[in-house]
Order: sequence, then structure tokens, then C-alpha cells
Amino acid sequence: MVLKLAMHNSAAIQHQSVQEVWLALEAIFTNLRQDLKILQAISTCEEMLASIDSILAAQGNPWSFKLQIGCIARAVKAYISAFETVIDASIIEQYPNWQAAIWGCITIYIKLSHEYNFCIQQALDQIELLTTAANLSSFGVRNSTNHKSLNNAREELHFILAELACSLGGICVYLRSRPKLQSRRGSSQRLEQPELERVRLSSRHIDLHVRTIRAGISTLSLAGTRRHVKLPFNNITKDMLSNRYFGRIGYLSFIKAALDRGGRTRNFHLALHGLPGVGKTQLAVRFAQHYCCDYDIVIWTVAVSKERIQESLARAAYGLQLPGCELEVQVEERVQNLLSYLESTEDRWLIVYDNVDDISVLAEFKMASASGHIIITSRDPDSGAYPVKEGIAVTPFTLHDSYTFFLSNAGLSATFPVPPKLECILREWDGLPMALDQMSSLIRERRLSLTAFLAMYEKRRAKVHSMHGTYAREWGYENTTATAFSIESLDSDARKLLHIMAFMDPDQIYDESDLLGSDLNSAVLLNAFEDEFVYLTAKEELMKRSLLQIGEPSLVHTGEKTSRINTLRVHRLVQAVAFDDMRAERRRETFRKILSSLSTAYPTNVTGSSLLHNWDQCERYSAHMSYLLKHRGLFSHGPGRDEDQVLRRLVSTCTWYMFEIGNFSEADRLLHDAEPLLGDDIQSAAVRFSLAGIRNECNRIVEAKVQVDKVVEIQENLLPAGDLTLGHTYYSAGLVYMELGDLETAYSFYMRALKVYGLGVDRGEVDKHLEGAIHANLGYYYRRIREIDQASEHAEKEYALHLEEFGQKSDHFAESCFDLGNVRLAQRDYTSAMRLHERALGIRQEITPAHDKTGYSLHKMAALRASEGHFGTALALIDQAIAIFERNLDHVPRVARSTFKKAEILDGLERLDDAREARYTASQLRRSIKTFEFPNEESEEAYDHLVCSFFR
Repeated sequence: MVLKLAMHNSAAIQHQSVQEVWLALEAIFTNLRQDLKILQAISTCEEMLASIDSILAAQGNPWSFKLQIGCIARAVKAYISAFETVIDASIIEQYPNWQAAIWGCITIYIKLSHEYNFCIQQALDQIELLTTAANLSSFGVRNSTNHKSLNNAREELHFILAELACSLGGICVYLRSRPKLQSRRGSSQRLEQPELERVRLSSRHIDLHVRTIRAGISTLSLAGTRRHVKLPFNNITKDMLSNRYFGRIGYLSFIKAALDRGGRTRNFHLALHGLPGVGKTQLAVRFAQHYCCDYDIVIWTVAVSKERIQESLARAAYGLQLPGCELEVQVEERVQNLLSYLESTEDRWLIVYDNVDDISVLAEFKMASASGHIIITSRDPDSGAYPVKEGIAVTPFTLHDSYTFFLSNAGLSATFPVPPKLECILREWDGLPMALDQMSSLIRERRLSLTAFLAMYEKRRAKVHSMHGTYAREWGYENTTATAFSIESLDSDARKLLHIMAFMDPDQIYDESDLLGSDLNSAVLLNAFEDEFVYLTAKEELMKRSLLQIGEPSLVHTGEKTSRINTLRVHRLVQAVAFDDMRAERRRETFRKILSSLSTAYPTNVTGSSLLHNWDQCERYSAHMSYLLKHRGLFSHGPGRDEDQVLRRLVSTCTWYMFEIGNFSEADRLLHDAEPLLGDDIQSAAVRFSLAGIRNECNRIVEAKVQVDKVVEIQENLLPAGDLTLGHTYYSAGLVYMELGDLETAYSFYMRALKVYGLGVDRGEVDKHLEGAIHANLGYYYRRIREIDQASEHAEKEYALHLEEFGQKSDHFAESCFDLGNVRLAQRDYTSAMRLHERALGIRQEITPAHDKTGYSLHKMAALRASEGHFGTALALIDQAIAIFERNLDHVPRVARSTFKKAEILDGLERLDDAREARYTASQLRRSIKTFEFPNEESEEAYDHLVCSFFR
């Protein structure tokens, strides 16, 4: 009844004088006596926004509503600005609180929606419908000198503002009259069914009222436009935006800023480019809706062809009622008349060219000068050549937003536990809105359980990719995941290139354009084509369609040289569709081809020898090893003997490279995946050698011993006695036994390694790395038995050899500085020790900043600075060390040791409470270690035993 009364009053108000309207607006204050303080306090847009922010903060994610609130605020500001233009100032002064009838009612509406469990999203939708009902530019009040026109504008704006204010007030009064439901605050309980029905009934009543009033306002607005030659125009309807539009808040401000930077420059356009289905069209729609008040004319065109563009522009010209644009006039002539008008008008306009596959089709529609903006959406990244370099790339959702959107659209609770299989599939979809919407719609519409969907997807992935969801039906998007990424239309070379990439890490595909004109033995993709320029053409076609994109480059230090590795990126869903495009035999053939090319391109090394000078070559292709292992199941009985052997060699070299650069986590995963490949051959021994190295670095010495003993057994059975590979294995075995405390066995292994080195020299095979490693390990050994002079002799030889062989910016030279620095400390030469450790740290921070060895150098420097009394510097260094350790594999022992050192440093700073907390944390971390035994004492020496002796 209250709502009907508000509707009646707002209709009747059209026949009252201006003063009587003000009295009707003042009546809102009387009807909302409970909320009088809010109405009196909120009379500006800024006050309303601040109040709503505090209300929505209780919702937990107020950002999700900011777009609509901003749109509403802009629309109401436009009403008030237009109204003040045509209403006599003396009348406004008589009623100083009149703006609160709108700003205050909007705030109360949101507040009541929150407190009464009414859906805030619906409330915002309804307010947006009311406030954006009229196009205020239609009243022509800005430059009007015609008194009759001005009076008409006054009358219509007066009625519209009255409708808006009285409707908002009536809704608030109606909500106040409803029984108060259980408050949201402090409660996570769901509404009972009777309460839920009451909420739904209220929502339906308000919705009906809003739509009725909106229709009246729109009619008044339309009546205003018919009296003017120059008409505003907007052919973007509300239903063009999906009701499941999600996120993208930041993009709107990016687009606005880019357009504002361009100003009104000639032929200004801004490209939104990206993958098909990434949401370019929806983003452009949302921008046009959100900033509709900034433009007098908004024209949307479907720009798949020149003819479609002409049709859209011709219809817009007719809708604008421009002279010479009647229906009987030819389409081409109407388009030219429209473009001429846009060139000369001072009106603000926006044209959106949606889905431009070929940027050249827009050439015919350029204007000599322009007072508006042009946005295009395209897959082609080159479409954004200007005004913003590369335009604006529309990227997929983050993983977190993917979870949120998928669960919400599938009808699942936001707190629904995500099973591992779903997480894996979500990573495959890689944040693509089209795929997330398509798959979640299938679950909801077909009433599938998540388990049933996952089983169906696993068995029939290609079929599921081709099934339509509401994504297509609701707003005319014709594609599914399968058709949007269909590669059948590609030429054979581009298709072949995409098939190869289906077996590679999609984020780190090396762009082999760098290798043109050089030795192609180190190439993988180029070797798949007879002509290297065919590769370039194929790559270009994939990039034009956004099926292939530019990735992030990486820098690799190889001794004295730094190499830049440029990469390409293929979306995981594109990769999945390309894989499904191949028949079984084609998949096996492609697998063998890439395996063969990688085998040729990847460096070959003697087990345990350094790969330093080939780090850049390793970096290009290391990421693909786990993908090759994943696809090994393509072969019904596993690959043949030859394929297995190649895989083992690649894995052994790759994991040793990862070991050298300190990427232990990735190496450990790869070694775990390679376990089914292992046997008793030389390549299997090489894989085990890498595994032993990682276990040793993590102080899991017993596990390392098991692996290194197996490696020694295999190699001694299969290799000649003087093979240099055995020399590397022997010195590594000696290191493991020394950490176990078996110094006698350790020394015997060092002597055997020295003998192998001597036999190599006799044959003319000088292995400087092996020689340097033997001296390093003998240095550890003599330091362990406290024969410091001999330790110094070997450490100095190691230092000289590594400087000569690898250079002063190499990881090996940094290791030599660290070792010699520890010897100098044992000799009490603190000045030399400090200089050597500083040098080791500087090199490591430059070339391997995330390596555990860099963490050990930081820990060492922290201890040295603390010993000098520089506790502030020491604290900063130890915090950096802890941060590095925390990111790496099996980090607890290293973090516990450094945290104990941090406690000692905090003691030095007299931050005793912080020191006690750090000491407690270190103790708790140490207690959680289950991988090896250690002394159970609270002392620096006991904590030092948590890491290998050569890292202390």
C-alpha cells in the first residue's frame, strides 16, 4: 500500500507548481523520520559515497559494487546539474535540503537492503535503472536561447527529478514498513524459507515499481528528443552486458585514462586486444555504459566486415535523424553523411568497432579530424599500434577470480572446497572467461554434480569444449571454446607449429627468431620446418589471432656473459584444443619429433661436470621436460627403448642444470616424475646423481648416500676405470660420506677421484672443473680435521682454477671465494675473510639471486657484521637470507638456523621481546624436521648442524 501511494503521488506531481513539488520532496523527510539524521547529513555525492563505503565494508568485498555506485553517482550528478541550469536560483535557495531527497534516499536504500537481508546487488540494479532512465543531453539546455524550448526543458526535467526522488523515498518508506528480518551483521546463518519468500516478494514489488517509473521517465526523455534536430543517440542496450559480468574494475580506468591522454586527436582510436573469449566485447560494453554520461552519441558496430560496419553506421545515422540519412538514401551515402557530421560537430561521441579481425577495413571510415573517441576490439595485438603502444591487452582472470566466478556461476558456495582435479582443470582454462562461463553453465543447467562434470570432462574433453552454455544464448556469442580456438582454418604450417607447442611449457616457449642465421642445431621449432622463413610466417599468423603471444624475457648469466632469452606464450586452453585436434598417430609422431629436436639442441655433459657456459642454452628448453614426461603415456606400452634413453639423458642434464642454478623445487618435481624411467643404465645413473645432489644440499644425507652408492655401483660396472664421469661421482660420494662423519671413506673417494683426473691428464683430457672440485673437497676435509694450512693450500688452488676456467663473475668463482673466506676465518684473518665473503655475495646476488647459496652468503655476512657490532646491517642481511630460504625446497632447516641467528642479532639490538619470539620460532621449526637427525640443543653449534658443513 505504501509503495502504491508513492507511485500515485509521483504521477500526480506532474500537475503541480514548482513550489508544490518542493513541498512533495520535503514530505520525504517526514515519511522517513527514523532516518532523518542521514537525510540531513548527506546532501552531496561525496557524503553519499563515504557513507555507502562504510556500509559495504561489512560485506567483506565492497569493491565489487563500486562500478555501479560510480555510474549511479555520475547519473544523479547530471540530473542535478541539468536541473540547476533551468530552475531559478531563488527557488532553490528556499529549499536548501532538496538534494538530500536523492543522495540521502539512495544511502538509506542501501542501508536498509543491508540490514533487512534484501539483496544489495538487486538494490543497486534498481537504483541504476531509475537514475539512468533519461538521457539528459536530449533536453538541449546547454546552448538553448529559445524560451519555449527552455520552458519545455524545465518542465520535463522538473517532472523527471520529482519522479526519481519520490520513487526513491517511496521505496525506503516501503522497506521500513516491512517486518525486519534477521540482520546480516555478525551472522553467517541463512534465511529461513518464510523470510526468504518475504524478501523475494519485496524485491518483486519494488522491481515492478522501478520499471513502471523508468518507463515514464524514458517517455519524457524521448518526448524531449523529438523536438530537436540534433539528437543524442546510444544504440548500446542494457541487455548487451552479460548479467554475469565480473571484475575488470581496473580496466575501465585504464581505458578512460588512455582516451583522455589522446584527447580529441585526429583518427584517435584505442584497441582492446587479446584472446578470443577473454572478454574484450563485454569490457567495451561496460565502458560505454559506465561512461555514457560523457558522450552525446554512442554507436556500437559489429566490425567483422566492411559491409557490417556500413550497416551499423547507416542505422545510427537514421536514428540520429540527420539530414540526408532517411531510409530511402543509399547506405554508403548515409555513412558518409554521418562521418561528415561527426567530423564537424562539437558533440561528444564514441564509436566502438567490435571484433575487428582485419584492421585495414577501418581505413574507409577514418575522419579528417574528430571530437570523439574510437574503441576497437580485436584479437590482433598490432591493432593497437597507436595511440597507446600495443593498445590495452585484455588478460584472463587470475586463479582466485577464476575460482570465484566459476563457483558462483555453477551455483556453488564460495566456501565450496575445490577438489584437486577441478584445480587442475581451472589451471588449464587459465582464467579465460568464456571457458569458465561455458563450463559452469553446463553444470548449472544440466544439474550435474561437480564429480559428474569432472568425470565427463576427463573422458570427453573435446566434446565438452563444443557444448553451448548460456554464454552463447543470452547475448549472442556464437562461439564455444572449441570453435573460438578452432585451428582448422589455419594454414598447414601454422597448424603444425601449434601442434608442436601442445607438447611444450605454454609459458616459456623460446622464440627461436634469435637463432636465424646461426647454427640451427640448437633450435627445436625451426628444425620442424624446411625453410626458416616458413616458421616466421606461421608464428606471425598465430600471433595475429592471439593464439600465440609475447612472453616475459629472462636474463641468464653464463660466466662473463649475460644472455637475454625471449619467450612466447600459448594459452593452456589453446594448447588443449591443439592437442585434441591431432589423431593418436599424429600425436606420437609430433612427440618423437620434438624429443629428437630437444635431444639435439640440449647440451650434453659429463655427469657432475659444470654446465655454466651452457646455462643460456639450458634455460631455453628446460621448462619443457616435465611436459614431455607427462605425454609419455601416449605410447600404450611406454616409449620404446630409444625414447626412454633420450628422455633419461635430457632429464639428467636438465636437473643438473637446475641443481647448479638452485632451482631445487622444480628439479625435485622433475626427478619424481622421471622415476618410472629409471633402471640400471648409465643415463639412469645420471638421473640418480642429480637426485643425490639435491638430497645432499637439503642435508638429507642418508637419502643422498643411497642414491650415490647406486650411481657408483652402476658406473663402475659399465664404465672404464679412468672415465672422467667416475671422477665426478667419486668426489661427490666423498662429500656425502664426509657429511655422514665417515672421514676415512670420504678421503678414499677423494683419492680415487684424483687418480681418475690423473689418468685423464695422461690421455690429454684435462678437466679443470673436476680438478677444482677435488681441491674444494680436500679443503673441506682438511678444515674438518683442523689441518688449516693444508686446507688453505687446496682452497687457494680451487680459487685460482675457477677464476681461470669460469671467470670472476661465475657461480664457481663465488663458491671458491666462500670456501677461501671460511679458511681465512679459521686462520683468524678477518679482513681477508670479510672481503672474500662480500665478493661471493655480490656475485651470487647478481647471477643467482634466489639460490640457497645466496642465502648462505647472506647468513654468513650477517654473522660477520654482527661480530663487528653492526647489528642493524646484520638484521637486514639475515632477513634477506630467510626470505630466500622460505621460497625454496625443504626450507625448514635453513630457516630455523637463520632465525636462531636473527635472535642473537636482536639480542645485540636489545630488542629482547623480539629475540625471545625469534628463538621460540626457531625452536618450533626445528622440532618439525623429520627428514634427518640433529642435536637437540639450543646453541648456535646445534643449529649449524641443520645445514651441510660446507655451507656454514
